[in-house]
Amino acid sequence: MLEWLCTAHHVSSVIEVGLFLAGVSGAAFVAGFIWTFYLALEPYVRRRWPQSMITWSRVLGGEFRDPLVGGYLLAGIALGLGWSLCGLLGSLAVQNYGSYQLENHRVMLNSLMGARQMAGTTLSALIAAVAVGLGFVLLIFLLRVVLRRQWLMAAVFIALSVGLSAVFNGGYLATALLSALTFSLVLVGLLRFGVLPVVVMCFAAQLSSSPLTTDLSAWYSGCAVFPIAIILALTAYSFHTAVAGRPLFKPGFLESD
Repeated sequence: MLEWLCTAHHVSSVIEVGLFLAGVSGAAFVAGFIWTFYLALEPYVRRRWPQSMITWSRVLGGEFRDPLVGGYLLAGIALGLGWSLCGLLGSLAVQNYGSYQLENHRVMLNSLMGARQMAGTTLSALIAAVAVGLGFVLLIFLLRVVLRRQWLMAAVFIALSVGLSAVFNGGYLATALLSALTFSLVLVGLLRFGVLPVVVMCFAAQLSSSPLTTDLSAWYSGCAVFPIAIILALTAYSFHTAVAGRPLFKPGFLESD
């Protein structure tokens, strides 16, 4: 509903009631869909793959200052930025081949329409991150149950990603390799850390698709700085939480023996 409040074009008439009802309907549908999806998935993952749910369960329980949560948040941010880098390199590779594919140039342009739209875009990225992250968990979990061997599951998952990349990106070798690298990051995030870093990774990658610029005199520079500020703030919070008040270096770290 907050995302609807930020992105909808509100009017000062009775039509706003219809817009509000449409917003409630959309929010209730998304909430019900993710709730049903999660209830169907969570018991099986917890039974067969409990270590992947540790930090996710702590976050749902409100333990935001848990050091393990902070460390896994940092891992998710790093993986998300790696995902974004792979996407940018894929776009450059397609341009190098002299082709232009819309799929390789997705940018959240509505974030340029002001602070309210930028806040709505951020909330939309968070909603999408939860849905896409849980979708990855479901796919990898099903492959693991069916194939039974982790290395075989990883090989099939990456092969599927390369096949989809070949279908949607013209079959270029560079984009296929970068797609394999991107989905390898998803595998590393889930197998090594669990559900929470995968969701954070999707969120960081979504934010990175906002228009970015190093020219602070550009008219849209404020909207470009906003997602960077969110990622930096989340990184700082995660680092502070992971350290949990411990000193980074022992006394005398820089002194010679």
